[in-house]
Amino acid sequence: MKENSLGLPIMLPMLTLILSSACTQQTESSNIQALKEQISVLQKKMEDLKPGLGEIMSTIHLHHAKLYFSGQNENWELASYQVDEIKEGLDQATELHDDFKDLKGSLKELRHLTDQSIAEINAAIKDRNKVRFMSGFRKLTVSCNQCHQAASRGFIVILQPTAAMFTNQKFTKEK
Repeated sequence: MKENSLGLPIMLPMLTLILSSACTQQTESSNIQALKEQISVLQKKMEDLKPGLGEIMSTIHLHHAKLYFSGQNENWELASYQVDEIKEGLDQATELHDDFKDLKGSLKELRHLTDQSIAEINAAIKDRNKVRFMSGFRKLTVSCNQCHQAASRGFIVILQPTAAMFTNQKFTKEK
């Protein structure tokens, strides 16, 4: 009987520790599961908020037109801004939609098609050279269409604008 009375006080703290540890592990497991569910919900929300490739490309298309009219009017600050917006749009497209639908390869692999013409436009803007700008702009337009062809979207054909669709923006530079 003495063994039981000696063993019981020693075993009670051990049993309490074991049960406490089991409860802690169960709580941690529940917390981990809850966090995994939250992550899943947030990932779905992020995917739902992500702009589609068509929306990104439409924005790039608007900046393409604005780039043309700003360069045509030798508004080099506005032209520089517009070409930067185009680059940001292309960055966003390749980051968010690199493995777009039935595309063979990736958008990042096609990015080189526009890089050279954008570099030419930037150099022309820096030099304030309208002739080189217009040449670079034509090359950019061709490279956009080459990218669409390579992405099996050749039905999307980009053209040099013929009339300003933005009647609410001034493209000439203040003198």
